[in-house]
Amino acid sequence: MDKSIILALLSDELNKLNEVDKFNILYHDFTPQFTSDEWSSIEPETIQAAINDVSTANTTTFSWLATLLPEALAYAEEMGQKTKIIIISADNNFYEEESSNDFLSTINNFISQMSTEASLSIIDYSKNRPADWIEGVYYRGNEYLYNRLAQQHNGTYQISLSQDAMSTALEKKFIK
Repeated sequence: MDKSIILALLSDELNKLNEVDKFNILYHDFTPQFTSDEWSSIEPETIQAAINDVSTANTTTFSWLATLLPEALAYAEEMGQKTKIIIISADNNFYEEESSNDFLSTINNFISQMSTEASLSIIDYSKNRPADWIEGVYYRGNEYLYNRLAQQHNGTYQISLSQDAMSTALEKKFIK
């Protein structure tokens, strides 16, 4: 799915939030980058500036989950506020049981040491989804990891391979 489509849909959902809500976008531009040093207000100009930052960045459709998720969790801990993290990812680096369980263990260990609460919801838009049998179930892409993260951290997981599916997934993530 094209980055511009995802960003337009994300912008739409951010603009629907209440003025008391705050946001920040973390993306990978050779290194992890936030659109702001702190939580940003829900204002059309602020949202547009953040979307512009991401749209002009040197990003790819590949998501650097192993770098971005720990960075997002560290940010939530630093800010000291209950945080909802919505992951929009095309990463497939954790489709094998061992790598998935290792990463899950690392993330769960970090979260267990946090003093603030963070929920994790995931939207997977990867079309190239290598598969593996894990615990007798056939999982495609990072599906095993994403299911576990969402279940263990008060979130949801959805696969969104079309613009309509992405729009619906984002709407559901922001409502929850």
